[in-house]
Amino acid sequence: MNNLRIIIETRFALILLASCLAGLLLPGADRIPSLFVSISLATITFLSFFRASWQDVRNVSIWRLVLFYVARFLILPVILYLLSEIVIPAFSSSVFLLTLLPSGVMSTPISMMLSGNVTLNFIVLISSTLLTPFTLPALFETFGGSTFQVDSAAVFRSLLFLLLLPFLLHIPFRRVNFISNRIKQYGGAISIIIVASIMIAVVGKERNVIYRNPIMVVEAVVISVLVYLILHAGGWYLAFSSQREDKIALSVASGVNQLGLGIGLAFLHFPSITSIFMVSSNFAWVATIALSKWRIGSGGSLPGEERE
Repeated sequence: MNNLRIIIETRFALILLASCLAGLLLPGADRIPSLFVSISLATITFLSFFRASWQDVRNVSIWRLVLFYVARFLILPVILYLLSEIVIPAFSSSVFLLTLLPSGVMSTPISMMLSGNVTLNFIVLISSTLLTPFTLPALFETFGGSTFQVDSAAVFRSLLFLLLLPFLLHIPFRRVNFISNRIKQYGGAISIIIVASIMIAVVGKERNVIYRNPIMVVEAVVISVLVYLILHAGGWYLAFSSQREDKIALSVASGVNQLGLGIGLAFLHFPSITSIFMVSSNFAWVATIALSKWRIGSGGSLPGEERE
């Protein structure tokens, strides 16, 4: 069982890409109900909270993290949205949604592999996840209320169910060592399989649109690659720290976001073009993580940063 877990966690990129192909080809994938997507997303969130650890929080500068959160999860998404409204208006709402997503559960193990400050990843994961139900609908309503045909109240209710309710439910189970330890051990692999299932469902539902608009898919991949590169670089430079391990942690926290949540929200509340964009972003999500692992893991640095 442990060997299977290791295989899944080390081959997560191939699994997620294969799930996109399965959604395009598997009969019946287009008939998977929306409720499956909602329950699956809530389950992933539930599992992710068990990885959080607060042992070293007292050594972290909370004000620096507050500045990082405001800059990365509030200001940067608005800037990228306003730029995309000018350059690529058809994808502006998709870019906005992608950049507003909270940090993902995979940010912790990836940061650990790259020798990042994992405590920062835990804090950003929890704080961004718990605040997203409030910030995401509010920012959409503020900056795109007259442009996007999206029910912000419905998105808010979905996020409460997908993010806050799992947090509350995990608290009593966290105290049961047998359950908590098993989830910590196998939760990552289970989450990858669930995300793959969500992608099969969403791609299956949108595959007719995808078949008719292959150029749109290519455009979405190119744009999402650029967005993710900006998110990774933005996290690095917004770390407000001279410590390399902090920069690594916040670069990963910024760029490794909860894409599965974005795919589910797009499927439930947004037009087809946003669903296509979010699914296409899977390639960019995987590719930029691999690039970061190669660049940082090999001892390199991001452009403009001198080794200390």
